[in-house]
Amino acid sequence: MKKILLLAVCFFAIVGCADPNSYVISGKDTTGRCPDGEWAYLCLQKNSPSDFHIIDSVKIENNSFRFEGVVEQPTIAHIMTRAYRDSMRFEKPIVLHTFILEKGDIKTATPTPSGTPLNNKIAMFGQDIEKMLMLAEAENLSEEEIINRAFSMTCSYIRNNADNEFGVYVADYMSGEFDPAKELEMYALLPTKQEYFAKQIEQARKASSIQVGTQYIDVAETTVDGKEISLRSVVERKGNKYVLLEFWASWCGPCMSEMPNLKATYDKYHNRGFEIYATSLDEDKVSWQAAMNKFGVKWVNVISSQGADSSAPQKYIITSIPSNFLIDCSTGKIIAKNLRGEALDEKLKELLQ
Repeated sequence: MKKILLLAVCFFAIVGCADPNSYVISGKDTTGRCPDGEWAYLCLQKNSPSDFHIIDSVKIENNSFRFEGVVEQPTIAHIMTRAYRDSMRFEKPIVLHTFILEKGDIKTATPTPSGTPLNNKIAMFGQDIEKMLMLAEAENLSEEEIINRAFSMTCSYIRNNADNEFGVYVADYMSGEFDPAKELEMYALLPTKQEYFAKQIEQARKASSIQVGTQYIDVAETTVDGKEISLRSVVERKGNKYVLLEFWASWCGPCMSEMPNLKATYDKYHNRGFEIYATSLDEDKVSWQAAMNKFGVKWVNVISSQGADSSAPQKYIITSIPSNFLIDCSTGKIIAKNLRGEALDEKLKELLQ
């Protein structure tokens, strides 16, 4: 009887001492790119969207990981790992899952986490965006109309959550999806987070000078043979009427999905004065060359030596890819942005008829 009473006392003492702000994070790699034995890192996003701090690490076992700890206040967090593409191991950890670290039992997953109040909001936001896109497709809305709907929904979510970390998550997640004016309007909904988003706000202000109707900015990058080619030399080349400045990378899924459309459009209009100056954000040249060979592209291909930190993407304030700018060679002005698939074909058909 004494042993039973002692066990009971110990049990209630442990329960009573449990921190009310404790968390458990559990997740699973469903990509097949993070094998057992690799380390999973728990990172907090503190003073800005690019300010990562590793606070814990565990080894991946059975494709799964689990973290336990205490958090004082909700914070945007990431599970990162040195993942693999085929047999190649990334040198730096990449983001596997993004969520809000808060007290409770958090289930991380792609594309959305769940299990706690703010993470359930993330899941709801993702579902609402998906529903909106399905309705937009059914209503045959234009890309501009879809963007306007997405912006309205984004602002509504931020406005209703300006006092909690979910509002910050939404602004962070949707960064780079809208034109500079809309970006600035979005960040203004979070008056206490202006310093947190200072870099994004400054980028949006700078990007205002790279809009439709403004002059293109010259850049120069190197080809697969190490030869430097400037954008100006392509824009001013005799016979070229319109040049598409395309930012992409072999690791970017949407970029690779767009490649067949881009090649078909290039083959259709190249002899009529259309050229592409494609600058890759790849840091691995082998993957870059393999992607070019796979699609047999013939346009001008160059690589930014330092990825997203290189001069070209910095000058054009590239925050997401694929991203492109259509330049009129006769005036040097940007006449359209982010034309993909049928939209690019329709624009060139109009210009080169």
